[in-house]
Amino acid sequence: MKQSPNKAAADALAAMMGEAPQVGAPAEPEVESAAAPVDSSRLGRVRESDRGMSTTQRSLRNKRTLIPIMLTLGVLLPAIATLKWILAEDSPFAALPLGAVMALLAIGAVLQALAILNMLHVRHLLQLTQTRRPS
Repeated sequence: MKQSPNKAAADALAAMMGEAPQVGAPAEPEVESAAAPVDSSRLGRVRESDRGMSTTQRSLRNKRTLIPIMLTLGVLLPAIATLKWILAEDSPFAALPLGAVMALLAIGAVLQALAILNMLHVRHLLQLTQTRRPS
C-alpha cells in the first residue's frame, strides 16, 4: 500500500528527531493547556488591596480607570470614521456605509463627553475626600 505524502513527511521528521516511525493508526495527540490552573478558592472574593477601601474610594478608582479608555475610544472611533474620505477608493474603509460612519462619529463624541464628565466628577470626589481628611 502506498504511503500518503503527509505520512511520509511525518515519518521523516520522526526519524530526524530520533523517534521510531508510527505504524498503524495515528495516535491521539496530547493536548496541553497553555493556561495556568485557576485557584477556585479566590474566585468571588474581594481583593486584598480592596479590603481597607471604602466604597467611595473603590468607585473613585474605577472611574479613574475608565477615563483613559473613554478618551482613547473617543478619539479613535471618529478617526476611523474619517478614513472613509481620507484613504483611496479601493480601501475597505471607503466601503463603509454613511450610517456606520455617522454612528462612529456620534459614539466618539458621546465617549468624549462622558470622559469629560467623569473627569469633573472625579475631581469633585477628590476635593470632597481631601476636605474630610484632617491635615
